[in-house]
Amino acid sequence: MRRLAFIVLILATLACNALTPQPTLPPPTIVPAATPSPLPTLAPTVSPTETASPEPTDLYIAPGDVIFHPEPVLYSGDRVSLEVFAHDGGNFGLSSFSVAVYLSGPSEETRIATTRAIPYGIGERLQATFVWAWDTAGLQGTQLLTVVLDPDDEIQIGDENPNNNTLIVPVDLLPSAELSKTIWLKAESDCCLFNYISGSAAERDIELIKATADKAMNYVEDKLGRQQESKMVFNLIDRLLGHGGFASDTITITYIDRDYAAGSLENVFRHEAAHLLDRQSFGDHPTLITEGLATYVAGGHFKEEPFEPRLVGLLAFGRYIPLTELADNFYPSQHEIGYLEGAAFIDYLVNTYGWKQFVTLLGAFQPTNTQSAMLDGGLRLVYNKSLAEMETEWLAHLRAQTVDPRWQADIADTITFYDTVRRYQQVYDPSAHFLTAWIPDIQRAVRENITADYSRHPSSLENIALETMLIEADRQLETGNYDLTEHYLAAVNAVLESGGNFAADSLATDYLALTASALDAGYEPQRIRLDSDSAAITASRPGQPSALVELTLTRVDGTWRMN
Repeated sequence: MRRLAFIVLILATLACNALTPQPTLPPPTIVPAATPSPLPTLAPTVSPTETASPEPTDLYIAPGDVIFHPEPVLYSGDRVSLEVFAHDGGNFGLSSFSVAVYLSGPSEETRIATTRAIPYGIGERLQATFVWAWDTAGLQGTQLLTVVLDPDDEIQIGDENPNNNTLIVPVDLLPSAELSKTIWLKAESDCCLFNYISGSAAERDIELIKATADKAMNYVEDKLGRQQESKMVFNLIDRLLGHGGFASDTITITYIDRDYAAGSLENVFRHEAAHLLDRQSFGDHPTLITEGLATYVAGGHFKEEPFEPRLVGLLAFGRYIPLTELADNFYPSQHEIGYLEGAAFIDYLVNTYGWKQFVTLLGAFQPTNTQSAMLDGGLRLVYNKSLAEMETEWLAHLRAQTVDPRWQADIADTITFYDTVRRYQQVYDPSAHFLTAWIPDIQRAVRENITADYSRHPSSLENIALETMLIEADRQLETGNYDLTEHYLAAVNAVLESGGNFAADSLATDYLALTASALDAGYEPQRIRLDSDSAAITASRPGQPSALVELTLTRVDGTWRMN
C-alpha cells in the first residue's frame, strides 16, 4: 500500500539540480481593489459570414488566454494567480510590455495588479504571470475581471489596434466553507528536511519517507566515497507536476496515491543525493554528464534498470540520439532516452577505463560555447580521445552485444508510456505538462502557508479513469507483461485521439464505468485492477483523502456492482 503513495519522475527539463533556469519574473505591482466600477457596455461583434476571421497581425489577446490558479476551482479566500497569454500576431518580437488586471472595468481604483509579459518556461510562451496577486477574501460568487495588454500604449510598432488588447473573464468563487483547510508541516531526518501538506499521503507516510531518504543517502555516500555536508530540503507536494518533481534551491517531489507517472521513492532520493554530493565535490559538467551521473549512481531513472542491455535495445530500433546532439539539447530531447544514454555512457567509461579516471573527468571540464564542446574537451584531456572517437568506440561495443528482446521491449514501452503521460497532461491537465508547468515559488508558499497550488488538481471522472489506466499500464510494464502494457497504452491513446470518447476502446469504457461506480458510492479511485468481470479498486474516502480502502466490484448483466 505504501508504494502506491509515490509519484516521482523528475520533470524532464526541470529535472534534478540541473534545472533549466526560468527567466526572473518581475513581481506584479499589486493594488488593493476598491469597490468594482461598472463594466463598459460592449458592442456585439457581428460577423457577416461564417468564415473564421483572420488572426490579428499585431499584439492581441483571445478567449481562453487567461488561466487561473489554483485549479480546477477557486474558493472565496484563495490567493489567486493568473497566467495571461499574449500573442505577437505580427512576429515583431514583442516582450517586456505591461499587462494589467482589473476587478470589473479598468480604472486605477479597480486595478488588481500590473506586471510585464515575457517568454515563460521551457516552451517560452509569451505571457504575463501574476503570482498570488488577487486576494479573494470577502468575495463570493461570479466576479468579472478585465485583462488589458499594453494598457499605457507603450508599444508603438506592433500594437496598432488597441481594440483586441482587452478580455473580460467571468470567475466563479465558491463559498469558503466548502474549502478543505490545509497547512504546511515540517519533519527532519538524519539527511534531510521535509516540508509537506497536512492531510496528504506524505503526512500519512512521513516516517517511511524519512527512513527511505536516510537509506538512500547512505547508499550514495558509499557509492561516491563522499560525505554529505548539508541537509537536503524536500518539499513533498500533493499534486503531480511534469514527471513528478523539480529542483531549485530545494527539491520538490510529488507524493500522491494516484501514481500515474510511476517511479521509485528510493530511486529519486538516490538521484538527488548524487546531485548534492556531485555539487559539493566537483566543478561544472555538461548536463548529459550531470544527469547521467545521478542516474548511474541511483541505478536507473525512475527505477533500477540495466543500462547497457536497454541501450542495445534502443539502438536496435533506431531511437539512439547522437551524443553531440544530445549534449547540446539534453532537456528538449526525448526524456527517457536522454537519461538512459547519459547513464549508459558513464557506465561504459567506468567499466572500460575505471572509476578513478572517470572521477578525474568530473573535475576536468572547462567552460566553452557549447555543451558538446565542453564534453569533447574533457574527454580529450582525460582519455586522449575526442567525443566522436569515444562515441564510435562505444557504439562499436554496443553493436557487438546481442539484443535481448525483453529489454528492447522494456525500453520501447517505457518511452511510449511516458510519451502517453505527457500527452494526457497536455489534454487534461496542461498546467502539469513540463513545457507549461505551473510552478510558483514553493519556498514562499511554505513561508506564507499557501498550499492550494501544490495540492488542488483536476480530478474529474475522466481524469481519474485515464490516470488509473496509466497506473495499471505501469504495473504491467514493471512486471514485464509488455502485451498488456501496450493494451492499456493503446486504450488511453484511443481516448485522447478521439477527443475524449471513452467508447473508442472497450477497456477505456470499463475503466470509465468502474470509476463512475466508485464515485457514485462516495469513493475516489486511486488504483483500479481489472480482471475480466471483476475489479479491485483502491480508493480514498470522502473528506479523508489519505485514508485508503479496498473495494471489489463484479460485472452483472453488463453493469458494475459493488460487492
